[in-house]
Amino acid sequence: PASASYTFTARTGIKTQPLVANPDVSYYDAGMSVNYDKVVNNDGYTWLSYLSYSGNRFYVAIAPTSVTKPVEQPVQPSTPSSGTYTFKERSSIKAEPSVASPELAYYDAGMSVNYDKIVSGDGYQWLSYLSFNGNRRYVAVAKLAQQESKPSGTINIENLSNLGFDVHITNVSGGDKAIQGVSVPVWTAKDGQDDLVWHQADRQSDGSYKVRINVSDHKAEAGEYIVHLYYVQDGKMVGIGGTSTTVPVQNATRHNLPASGSYTFTARTGIKTQPLVANPDVSYYDAGMSVNYDKVVNNDGYTWLSY
Repeated sequence: PASASYTFTARTGIKTQPLVANPDVSYYDAGMSVNYDKVVNNDGYTWLSYLSYSGNRFYVAIAPTSVTKPVEQPVQPSTPSSGTYTFKERSSIKAEPSVASPELAYYDAGMSVNYDKIVSGDGYQWLSYLSFNGNRRYVAVAKLAQQESKPSGTINIENLSNLGFDVHITNVSGGDKAIQGVSVPVWTAKDGQDDLVWHQADRQSDGSYKVRINVSDHKAEAGEYIVHLYYVQDGKMVGIGGTSTTVPVQNATRHNLPASGSYTFTARTGIKTQPLVANPDVSYYDAGMSVNYDKVVNNDGYTWLSY
């Protein structure tokens, strides 16, 4: 029903928007209930919606939707492939089966023509015949129903390494609407969407879109990454598709260093408060500078000197 009470059968995330990629703000456990006032179908799911005590609207997905929109079939004129046709309204005679082709003459309602061919073109069905001087002529008699063109795109994962990967969107089509932007929400499968980042892809010269995903933006985690694709059309987010990829764990390069000693740097190197790639640099050593260290640590795919 459009409004009622619903009891959950499994743990279900609570979101601020009816989007799969929207992060959970809380959840309902199995057996808990909610009083909802609206049902929304969006992003491939049916969502229950309700207003919280604070007045904010929230959404919970309860089932995937599979809505098949009926496809309009082209209108076929109820006339044989050749014969005599009597016009019901004034109709232009053209040299080509094209709306933009100039009118050469016309048939008024009640007039007839003997035709030998039916042609589909430029969104119309055309009667075609040879005039007395041997030139072929065309008259539009029925408009073809246009099939809806849906937005689409192909998600490609490129340049995959332990440091990240590129998301390259090809075969980009907005369907019947313009694309104002391309958003790529990405998160790791580990711990839900705690590292969700909405990345904005840049348009390339060939019409495709690309964005670099660095593991440093996602807690430097390896493993499975979830990638979704959205277009911004008419100011709204339109879900296009999704995929996943696996970022490999970097094998630590173990240097034959003594457990303590002095080390001279061969390149500029960041100083961190933790042995993690994602930890921000607090300072750095330039090439040629040295440090006295008292510990060697292998962590996060690297060998670290500690002092």
